[in-house]
Amino acid sequence: MKIKKIKIISLFVLSVFYLGLTACSNDKKETTTTKTTSEETKKFDNSNGFSKDSVVMYIDDEKIRYQDISTYLYIVDKRYSFFGNKLWNQVLSDDETIGEKARQNICNYIISLKIINKNAEKNGVVLTEDEKDEVLNKSEELMQSASESDVKKYILSEKNFEAALTENAICKKAFQMLTPDIDTNELQKEARQAEVGCYTLLKHGTDKYGNEKNLSADEEESAYSEAEQFRNDVSSQKDFISYARKKSDLSIITTYIGKGNSTYGEDVISAALALKKGEISEVVEDDNGFYVLYCINPEDEIETFRSLERQANAKKRDMFATVYSDWSDNIDVTLNDDFWQKYSFESNVG
Repeated sequence: MKIKKIKIISLFVLSVFYLGLTACSNDKKETTTTKTTSEETKKFDNSNGFSKDSVVMYIDDEKIRYQDISTYLYIVDKRYSFFGNKLWNQVLSDDETIGEKARQNICNYIISLKIINKNAEKNGVVLTEDEKDEVLNKSEELMQSASESDVKKYILSEKNFEAALTENAICKKAFQMLTPDIDTNELQKEARQAEVGCYTLLKHGTDKYGNEKNLSADEEESAYSEAEQFRNDVSSQKDFISYARKKSDLSIITTYIGKGNSTYGEDVISAALALKKGEISEVVEDDNGFYVLYCINPEDEIETFRSLERQANAKKRDMFATVYSDWSDNIDVTLNDDFWQKYSFESNVG
């Protein structure tokens, strides 16, 4: 049996599949395990197929069995059951199916859960009685909503739901307790988001009519002249938004632009943040297009607060990734490759 030494994914990596439980983050920073395992000490017996007692992985010497992870598989399955079983066989851009990607993500997610829980109590992270009661109540709700067929397939019980919810609650609490509060005053300037009207003339991409654009160098020069003409014309219009809606390649005119926005290039972001209320920018460009911006509100309070939260949480995730990296150092994870390669959401484990 192949013994696989894998990379530990710090925090949680279910960026595609939301478990419906409380997760700490989607950070994907990796640290490599350094301990080794041997086939003699870590064996998997798959000769009679898979059952609830099948060992699906070792974390150090701890055996993780199918019944220890089946609740997570159930939640993912139910989260996407609306799309039907055909969903799992759809092929993604990297030639993997959604089902294959789900297995990988769930596997990494469970590894992270187990490692964090192994270290949480040592660092004073325990649930209060109220938090335990909340877990119990949620466990009862989930059990009551499960069908008889799912109870059988996924070996569901209030006890198993309680174990899964407890692991997630401890992870959330570890994240909160072991990362210091962020001084948001330092982030305030970086968080500002301006509400703008945005005329867009695409270089590359799909316009509001579904037409694909991919301009040549000569066509870009012509497009820039067209954007300049819009800039000259719009100054005499009473309503920037209405005029831009007629002329823009995109149907969305009103938007929010600020640092950390991945939709626009740095020059566009700088131009948006430099405008005062009612001002119109010159033509600015990035790799995707040419833009003319109209400032509706130089600092939208709600969007700026959301940006501030995102930045603060990103810093906390980086801090926790360091903590997790220390915890996962020298942790040895051994997977039952046969199980993880063959498991299917459409079939039962015997």
